Amino acid sequence: MDIRTETDDRGIVLHIDGNLDERGAEALRRKMSGIYQGKAGGLVLDFSGVSYIGSSGIGVLILAYKQLSKKNTELVIKGLSQDIYELMKSLDLHKLMALEKKTDGGSGRLRFSR
Repeated sequence: MDIRTETDDRGIVLHIDGNLDERGAEALRRKMSGIYQGKAGGLVLDFSGVSYIGSSGIGVLILAYKQLSKKNTELVIKGLSQDIYELMKSLDLHKLMALEKKTDGGSGRLRFSR
């Protein structure tokens, strides 16, 4: 799991390259925990390099939403593969955070963990 940080006009951008399984989700959670205490501004998660997401990854996204909503801050997830986008939409995550699909129409693999 590789997570690169930069800023743009929407706020802090985390470029995620790897799988959001248990290990990847924990790495993302640790990276984002410092952002919650930081200055105001949006958080953009670039999922262009994410090939699959498990329930732990979904849990980290919901935690991020809860933390950021306390600061009235927007969470955007961009670069989603069609499969991951559809999963997140079926979980009604589009009602909590902005979801943006990949422009190349790439497909990711889904993995569900128990």
